[in-house]
Amino acid sequence: MWLQKGDPSIPALVFLHAVWGTPIGSTIMRHLPRDRPIISLQAPELVRDCPVSDLVGRAAAYRDLLVDELHGHNQTIHLVGYSFSGALSFELALCLKDSDLCCGSLCMIDPVPYCSQPENTMSHLMRRAQCYDLFLGGMLRKNAMCMMEITSGGIACVSDLESYVLSATSKYIAKELSRMVDTMLTLSAELFTRDFAPTREMYSGPCAFLKAKPEFFEAVGYDSVQHPDGIYGWRHPLCSPELEAIHLDSSHIDCITHEESVRKIAATLVSLLQSTEDAENTHAANASRRVEQTSSDYMAACDAGGPGSGHTINLGQ
Repeated sequence: MWLQKGDPSIPALVFLHAVWGTPIGSTIMRHLPRDRPIISLQAPELVRDCPVSDLVGRAAAYRDLLVDELHGHNQTIHLVGYSFSGALSFELALCLKDSDLCCGSLCMIDPVPYCSQPENTMSHLMRRAQCYDLFLGGMLRKNAMCMMEITSGGIACVSDLESYVLSATSKYIAKELSRMVDTMLTLSAELFTRDFAPTREMYSGPCAFLKAKPEFFEAVGYDSVQHPDGIYGWRHPLCSPELEAIHLDSSHIDCITHEESVRKIAATLVSLLQSTEDAENTHAANASRRVEQTSSDYMAACDAGGPGSGHTINLGQ
């Protein structure tokens, strides 16, 4: 979905959804220039089936969608990944190499760590309850303890769980939450398809890394949250030995709505995009000057030598 059409000659900023699938970026957009085209992708599973089975397949599907959507626009895009989509944006940046689009920069907002997650031994019912607790507590600020109800015997099956959630909120919200839980379980499973081989392709373009408080990833079982590189193990795949985390004074769930964090994210994006595009413009201007100089040298040589003089200028120099 377009958050802001902006100027089609300017590279678009593309926000990728988090693990619950809903679009992000609207809070950050308020602090960004009005002429910047801004797209926010949501998980297709929220409205229809999405025939992908792994993270790379999802990245390829989103690449094709963006190629169609940005036809006639500037073909450089800047990617923003948050949480789950930190990993997704990394794969999408690599996928763009095989398309008409190119990745101008990559910004990661508290992404899932670049490391294996222990296999979840919870039952499907308990995993589903965990998702509901996250949404009800983190997003709706409701004190619904689905996992505790299962442990105490108050909930014995998925039907009981859905009824419990319905009792804690409205019918409409319960239906939307159920769809988001389905999506979250699907996307979470795709994280287990990631390739951590040291020989795999890496990203080497401009990037920024914002990091919230680590409690969330500690709670969900990532065993390398305190990775010595300070950026959850992403230093190697981002090919950025000098990259440092920009710290957000908020939790993982709140960092894209917490006002101070939102302003810091927006300021980071503005700086990243400006520095990246200034470098590209400088490179293009230098290339143009080289072409003009070569053309001038050629004309001067022709004037000096005249027709048939045999004087040759190598235009590739």
